[in-house]
Amino acid sequence: MGFDEEHRDAHDECRYEIEECKQEIDRLNIRIRALVNGEQESENEEKIAQLEAEVGRGDTLRRVQREQKPWVRHNFGEREPWQPLLGIGEEVGELMHAHLKAHQGIRIHENHAAAKVDALADIIIFACDYATAEGIDIADALATTWDQVKKRDWRKDPEHSHKSGDAGGD
Repeated sequence: MGFDEEHRDAHDECRYEIEECKQEIDRLNIRIRALVNGEQESENEEKIAQLEAEVGRGDTLRRVQREQKPWVRHNFGEREPWQPLLGIGEEVGELMHAHLKAHQGIRIHENHAAAKVDALADIIIFACDYATAEGIDIADALATTWDQVKKRDWRKDPEHSHKSGDAGGD
């Protein structure tokens, strides 16, 4: 591993640690504000729970991205950033295969439920790999996109709901 790669890895690790520290500071600030204002922490439990949910929602995905980067480099070396997309495609095929065979009730010697779980997890792992290669924080991307998607009301506006809350339109 060259100096630039080591430097980049160290920089990324520091960035993740700084983000975790900021999140902890946010949690503590809510508690401090409650005490300064003479409020009981119980009065702010909903705010605290919401913040802690927001803080924790990306921890697993960020951890996977952080741990995966050196693992990918060790196992596959330098490669094009698009290569994990091929893995996503392969795993989508495996997920479809497991679902189809379970639905058809054939190949009953195969554990279709376990194959679905494995394929779905592999899709997420490859998506994390792709996001890392493209410099995307997948937890932030997921949270931001979900915040837009959940505003859509397909029953209320089946023709234009895809335009509600975002510019992506999917």
